[in-house]
Amino acid sequence: MINIRRSHFCAAALAVLMIACTGCANGTIKETDAITDDIIDKTEENVMRVTELKVNDLAEPIGIDTVPTFRWINEMDGYGRAQSAYRIIVASSNEKAKAHEGDIWDSGRTEGNCNYDIPYGGEALKSRTEYHFAVQVWDEKGDSVWSDVSRFETGILDDSEWTAKWIGITDGDTVPCDIDLKGASWIWLKRDSGSTTYFRRHFKVDETKEIDEVLLVATMDDYGYLFVNDQSVLNVNKETNAWKTAKAVNITHFVQPGDNVFGARVIDTGSSAGFIAKIEIRYKDGSVNTVVTDKLWKCSKTVSSTSGWERIGGVNEASWSMPDQAVLYGSGAWGSNVVMPRTMQVNVGASAPMLRRSFEISKKIENARVYVSGLGLYELYVNGKNITKGELAP
Repeated sequence: MINIRRSHFCAAALAVLMIACTGCANGTIKETDAITDDIIDKTEENVMRVTELKVNDLAEPIGIDTVPTFRWINEMDGYGRAQSAYRIIVASSNEKAKAHEGDIWDSGRTEGNCNYDIPYGGEALKSRTEYHFAVQVWDEKGDSVWSDVSRFETGILDDSEWTAKWIGITDGDTVPCDIDLKGASWIWLKRDSGSTTYFRRHFKVDETKEIDEVLLVATMDDYGYLFVNDQSVLNVNKETNAWKTAKAVNITHFVQPGDNVFGARVIDTGSSAGFIAKIEIRYKDGSVNTVVTDKLWKCSKTVSSTSGWERIGGVNEASWSMPDQAVLYGSGAWGSNVVMPRTMQVNVGASAPMLRRSFEISKKIENARVYVSGLGLYELYVNGKNITKGELAP
């Protein structure tokens, strides 16, 4: 039986056709003429290649800081072909790898058809070192072929070699609190006590000024959730007398130039749902805009929690009323019994912090490497070029 490789089918068919036409012209056709030519080069049928060498699923990676694992692709022409064994050599130089000298590691001939996730089994590798490797594969007949040489480079393998320090601003880091509730009022709807009340207030951020920071301090009776432009910024937990402890947070990253909306969902389990808050928009020119809870706010008890009430333009406020109760902080049932926090959270909900460092190089560069470890995902730029190839790196 003759197997015809798909890539040679057209050429083989053409050869048969040409022989047939020639035979017609001569008056005879010899069947053995086509067969003895074999049509297909049987040597080509046995072509075998080892390609796409990878380490830890990456082609020629740098910065490998775990045990390397190897994989490759076998390209075998013909039918019934299969890998029967393999050998991996790792060398200290490209020349040694080309000579198939595994001075770092030689797996030896290993029986099996596995060609992926094969772990390195040699002595401990050195940090920040380039290694070269090649793979030999045997087929079902015992014939073998070598791959081209590939390479990988290790990163920092020993924690003691790290001389850098962790830097950054963590989401929720704290700083001393310098905002209070003076000038704000407790607001609520007296009717329908013991239920949920929704509060809204639009506020403007001056588009002609550069924002330094935007701070929020608030509390509520009994508990609830605060939003800025549809984003949750602060929660007051359901606890006994939770209203006695205010919470403060930096919400700079939630506001935008121009129109903004502040929303609160306040739940009370006994009497009216009271709420008090103050926002300070601080600009870099030293000026401050202040927004406090007062009778200019809008409130409702009938809105659905999924209506978009916390968004700009999320609801028609025509059906919302002003609070029918407003008591200046320091008076009324709550008095001045709210304890202000000593610290407040910063960078809450911010996009990843931007870190920057300038440096100069006076000598000719042979090669350069940067070793990075981040708590989460990161992008790394050098002179404006994203060297993480446009992908977030772990």
